[in-house]
Amino acid sequence: MESILRKLRIIKAERAVEGAAAKPAKSVVPAILLKSLVLVAAVGSAPHASGQAGPAFTPAAITVRAGEPPLSVVLSNWSGPVTCGVGRLRFFNQGPTRRAEYIPPDNPEVTNTECFVVDDESVRLATLRITFGDDTTAPVLEFDPSEISVDSGATAVSTFTATDNVAITTGPAVTCTQGSYDPDTKTYTAPVVSVDTTATCRARALDFAGNIGEATLTVSIARETTPPVVTFTPGTLTVASGATAASTLTATDNVAVTTGPDVTCDAGSFANNTYTAPAVSADTTATCTATASDAAGNEGTAALMVSITAPPDTTSPVVTFSPDTLTVISGTTASVTLTATDNVGVTTGPDVTCDAGSFANNTYTAPVRGFYTFFTCTATATDAAGNTGRATLRGGVSAE
Repeated sequence: MESILRKLRIIKAERAVEGAAAKPAKSVVPAILLKSLVLVAAVGSAPHASGQAGPAFTPAAITVRAGEPPLSVVLSNWSGPVTCGVGRLRFFNQGPTRRAEYIPPDNPEVTNTECFVVDDESVRLATLRITFGDDTTAPVLEFDPSEISVDSGATAVSTFTATDNVAITTGPAVTCTQGSYDPDTKTYTAPVVSVDTTATCRARALDFAGNIGEATLTVSIARETTPPVVTFTPGTLTVASGATAASTLTATDNVAVTTGPDVTCDAGSFANNTYTAPAVSADTTATCTATASDAAGNEGTAALMVSITAPPDTTSPVVTFSPDTLTVISGTTASVTLTATDNVGVTTGPDVTCDAGSFANNTYTAPVRGFYTFFTCTATATDAAGNTGRATLRGGVSAE
């Protein structure tokens, strides 16, 4: 682009010289010399060759104080003109790198000004900032609003601005005790907290004179109170004794689940979305409870209700007399232990009938006989499935 602009300046200069040469002249030589001089001037005023670094002032800002000698600056990569708001630059050499002194006006009516260079399209390429006297004005930093409230893990907006009477040279930088602030989006992002919390964000900036500007944003963070949502799908199961069944366990949270879901069962077990029933001899119920927590300590729970069906019960109760034979004297008693057990449970009995004498409370009572008599007592017991178990006590009753 710059090479094209350079050629345009040369063509413009050539046309100007040709116009002058067309007028009556005493000699052709002056016109030729004029043309050469204009071409040299046009080429020499080009800002800088294509491919080089852009123009720059070093330093980029100075402070001019009354009674002090002029301050030196260096202008690199520029041989064209320089414009100053007030005062001027006095150059000591030509070329792409030029040394200069800034010469201020006798009584400047401004506190600061600038010297700058522009390209052919008036685009500013480099700027020298100049402050008159001691700059004691700090940068002005502001959060608006300076106090905000936000939920745990959420965001809130506070507009941040930073200005200075000359220029900010360092920052602004924003640091927060908790969470973070993005000056570009003007957004504060809160951390996840388990208790109500106050955070402070501090902005800081410096100008060329070292003046420090600060601003503070105070943030009230409300703890997150929404518990995780825990679900079993389906929430009820019917499982055969010792078998398995599937139920999908999920846990979600408006921020994030940090612990769980963990599952405990009062019978059987649950893992990998599968419930495993214990072996039971009677129909049984079980409950599995899942628990999940988020970073704020909120806890969510869900219950899986399980009905466990026992296999068909074909085992009869076991009934026993101990001892199961007796010889008893007529009209007396004898102790006999009667028991009845079942793999599930005895629901009826044991009941005892005797064809001679009687039996109750583990005691056989013999009838009164004048001769030797045989007897039989039969005990029965039944379980819930209707299975019946029997036992027999046999003996004899002798005469007195």
